[in-house]
Amino acid sequence: MSAFTAEPAPDGVRLKWRTESESNNLGFYLYRSTAKDGNYVRVTPSLIKGHGTDSTPHDYSFLDETAEEGQTYWYLIEDVDLAGGAEKSDPIQV
Repeated sequence: MSAFTAEPAPDGVRLKWRTESESNNLGFYLYRSTAKDGNYVRVTPSLIKGHGTDSTPHDYSFLDETAEEGQTYWYLIEDVDLAGGAEKSDPIQV
């Protein structure tokens, strides 16, 4: 993953991320917390499908419509591979 951003939107928080290439990528889950070291809860209702193995860049986005205006949140991405393994990103704040 080469970029991961979050920004307030009129109807929630818009999360965007980019991969430059993917290897055995099944997809992504997004998690949210109210504290950096807090309890992260999954906000994606289902897996956001990845592109398997591909050497081209891909842009992804998700709108967290459950985010409340005026709140500070921390988000992270869990990248799931085809074998079921998972790796989480560092959290970002919005």
